[in-house]
Amino acid sequence: MLDNNSFIRSCIRDFSDEMDEIERSIFIEFLNQHPQKQAHYNELKSIWSKANITLPNIDSDKLERKLRSRINVNISSKERFENRQPKKRLFSAKRIQLGIVSFILLMAVSVVWFGVGEITSNTISKSTHRWQRSLITLGDGSKVWLNELSTIEFPEQFSETERTIILSGEAFFEVTPDSLRPFVIESNGLITRVLGTSFNIKSYADLEAVEVTVRTGKVSIENYESPTVKLELLPNEKGTFDKDEGVLSKSIINNPEKYFGWINNFMVLENETLNEVAQMLESRFEIEIQFSDPAIGLCQLSGKLKDNSLTGILDAISTILNLTYEVKGRTITFSGNKCVQK
Repeated sequence: MLDNNSFIRSCIRDFSDEMDEIERSIFIEFLNQHPQKQAHYNELKSIWSKANITLPNIDSDKLERKLRSRINVNISSKERFENRQPKKRLFSAKRIQLGIVSFILLMAVSVVWFGVGEITSNTISKSTHRWQRSLITLGDGSKVWLNELSTIEFPEQFSETERTIILSGEAFFEVTPDSLRPFVIESNGLITRVLGTSFNIKSYADLEAVEVTVRTGKVSIENYESPTVKLELLPNEKGTFDKDEGVLSKSIINNPEKYFGWINNFMVLENETLNEVAQMLESRFEIEIQFSDPAIGLCQLSGKLKDNSLTGILDAISTILNLTYEVKGRTITFSGNKCVQK
């Protein structure tokens, strides 16, 4: 069953016509199976309609992020920046379920036309939810592409000697050169230092390792607890930090687009099994994927898929592997007798 946050996101995406055919059919099936959610959906749709929210170019992901930043301010890292922590506003589960959504809908017009101010504190926190990606420009001109389910924290103004941010999740950086102020990223026990370059860091809390992949320039990585142990990475090199062992290692990457493709909404596959691809899709789209025959899950995929449309991905997989799929509720079942790439 969809949790409150997922229900909120699904309503906003539906009202903003941002769901593709498969996503909408899954959501409708969910509503049909949960009358109480259907009633809430109908109420919110009525509010949306009466509020006349028919503005051009509404970005529901941006709208949700902005409003949630006002509703639920992340606690800043006192140990890193020694700034005061903003108070976290508390809401009951019932208000989260209906009140926040209603607030989002009723405030949409004013937010889109007038905008929402930034948090007035010395530390800024930016987060993305599932399905969301965000481009953030820092005060020094550096650009950060933040992948879904990720958070960065950074001071409102960098110091005169160093530019430090904290990352949880995945982000691609294009750092503005500044020889007097190294750019430092702290991510789950790994320190990454640069002067001016472009690179990707994958540092989700539930993964066993942190990965740093360099596109241009040179990057230095070190264990936060053992700063004397360092590695330097050059373009097309990947540094890996084993969080349990505290060990650093590096390797050459033969297909850079596999690590950077997500910035342009591409899923780049390199001999991944359909089981592995299914896990990625289940996490990204909150669905369940099954196979009529377990052997189908061993089929291998290579190529580049546009990953912002579930329908497009499923159609592509079916065409490439000569399979068919069936959607029932939030479950997708692949069937077929062969595993041949066309």
